[in-house]
Amino acid sequence: MPPRLSVVIPTRDRPRSLAESLSSLVTQELGDALEVIVVNDGGALVDEVVAPFRDRLAIELIGYPSGAGPSTARNTAIEAASGEYLGFLDDDDVVLPGHFAATMAALDEDRADFVYTTTMVSTTRAPVGMTHESGGWPAFDVPFDAEFLHVTNFIPPVGVTMRAPGPRGARFDESLTVVEDWDFWLALLNRHSYRFLHLERASGVYHRLPRYDSAPDPPAETARVLRMFYESHVAQFSRWPLPEGSRAEVSREHVKHTYELALARLGRGKPLPAYWYERMVRLLHGELTGSVPTGQLRERLDRAMNG
Repeated sequence: MPPRLSVVIPTRDRPRSLAESLSSLVTQELGDALEVIVVNDGGALVDEVVAPFRDRLAIELIGYPSGAGPSTARNTAIEAASGEYLGFLDDDDVVLPGHFAATMAALDEDRADFVYTTTMVSTTRAPVGMTHESGGWPAFDVPFDAEFLHVTNFIPPVGVTMRAPGPRGARFDESLTVVEDWDFWLALLNRHSYRFLHLERASGVYHRLPRYDSAPDPPAETARVLRMFYESHVAQFSRWPLPEGSRAEVSREHVKHTYELALARLGRGKPLPAYWYERMVRLLHGELTGSVPTGQLRERLDRAMNG
């Protein structure tokens, strides 16, 4: 019988993190219902990292001689997947026990085509047994809102399980090297009519760690990557237009403003505040839903970036 779930892991030069990601899949205890597709995107060989897991997980390892980018890596895995459902796990993130059992149950009940859980965020490696309730960690926990998804991304891949798109279904845009996941979610929503559902359980950890395991990112690299994300956000706003003057379109201007504050801060040689992006998401969503008064939003964003 084919597996019920195919989990996609793109990886590049993060052997320690990859081992922890695979360890978190072992805790899912799904047996033959799970297959794991690891795509090594032009990084150092990971055969020795994967080998100890082969007696506990059905793993297919696919490699490229040079980096093709995260979109190509994920698309390659999607083409190789045979599961009814598709899960995502980046090589520096982990899922907690029971994560996929919960998301697949929601899909089995036909409550949605795309399920995501609350995702905790950590700037250090999550300790074993970490829970949102005991740790008080910041988290992406926004209920699904189609309008807000067009403003900024609040769904990290680690939280997502979806119906497999099939051979003619949606794919990641291989021209994108950042925000490719956000673009893919928007394509599923707008072009493929996927139904989205948020599960409140906190069962994934999204790590904000240095780009590679060896050392913190230098300030110039942080600024370069941040500008890439800023420009990619602006490009996404053009790709997925909103009605002129709508609340969501106005909210996009606040996203740009916050990125500009972040770039200016880096330009002054100051580090970015911890969890600034998560704070921005909460404030923007609060303004759209009425819990943050519109007249206070800009001031609160400024405070969050300067705090």
